Amino acid sequence: MHIAITGNIGSGKSSVSRILKSLGYPVFDADTLAKAQYEKAEVKNALNTYFQEDLYPSGSLDHARLSELIFKEAHSEARQFVEALIHPLVFLDLATLAQESGSLIVFSEVPLLYEAHGETAFDRVLLVVSDEDIADKRLMEQRGLDLKEIRRRRKLQLSSRIKMVLADDIIENNEDEATLVQQVTLYSDKIRSIYGKK
Repeated sequence: MHIAITGNIGSGKSSVSRILKSLGYPVFDADTLAKAQYEKAEVKNALNTYFQEDLYPSGSLDHARLSELIFKEAHSEARQFVEALIHPLVFLDLATLAQESGSLIVFSEVPLLYEAHGETAFDRVLLVVSDEDIADKRLMEQRGLDLKEIRRRRKLQLSSRIKMVLADDIIENNEDEATLVQQVTLYSDKIRSIYGKK
């Protein structure tokens, strides 16, 4: 059973992942794997050809330059090209890691799951949701983002309301850490009772 953890910016996906790890589950991270894809020869060639410039001047990707090129506008063709290049490779790696783990229940944190149309790569989807004002406060305090940047990033994501209709399970993260631990533990008990036996 391979379950995707997703949710909009500031919802608390990483907190849920951390709690699931503490409960003994393998939890893989799509963002970490995405960064590794950029070092593959075929990806380097594809990016340099598409943008018609060397994005690897020192041998490693110039992330600042790539961001500048793909975030010029909210729905640029360049961003869509890069996502179409990277996301399938990430989903393939996540599937391989899940299989190699040998565990009956495996989680993968995938922030842009629905935006990348990747939900079919998983058996279930766990959505973490949080009120926007609470998420904004977290992002400003914990990651130093300002409201303008938070709203820019949020515009690139589907609304939580749409995701709530699509997801299999939902955890609301509007309270304190203890409440979140309690919710994730109850969710774990439910999942283990259904899928935790051979």
